Amino acid sequence: MFIVIQGQPRNGDTRVLDSAAGHQRTFDALAAFLSSPTPSIEIDNGGTCHLCPDYPALRAFRMVKTSDKLRTEELPDGVLQVSGRPELLARYIEAFRFAPGAEDHRHPEQRLALTGELDPRSASIIIEADDYAADPERWAADNRE
Repeated sequence: MFIVIQGQPRNGDTRVLDSAAGHQRTFDALAAFLSSPTPSIEIDNGGTCHLCPDYPALRAFRMVKTSDKLRTEELPDGVLQVSGRPELLARYIEAFRFAPGAEDHRHPEQRLALTGELDPRSASIIIEADDYAADPERWAADNRE
């Protein structure tokens, strides 16, 4: 998983980028977390993303169970945090499920905003599936000039 801020200087949303299979692993980890008594989970960023090496990266993705509306935010310590009631987090993590080999993107907080279950201070996040994210050698070979 790569967590990058679009643009330099910032001119877009924060992207969580991985292959469909990588996002499935993230979904599985988050689903296991939600069914546990653990109050939070943190997944490290994969480093500088070869697909967008000039974009700044955050260090981790954190999910926290609370009793509030869903909130997405970038914290000063380089963490993209998603917090909220467990039933809202369960709906949020569905955005990490992509068909095998899919190349697509989603804005999971937008669905919750429509039902009034999103904190209005939330950041806009894009969860994007791109199989090149898991295969830097293939990406480099396919993008040689």
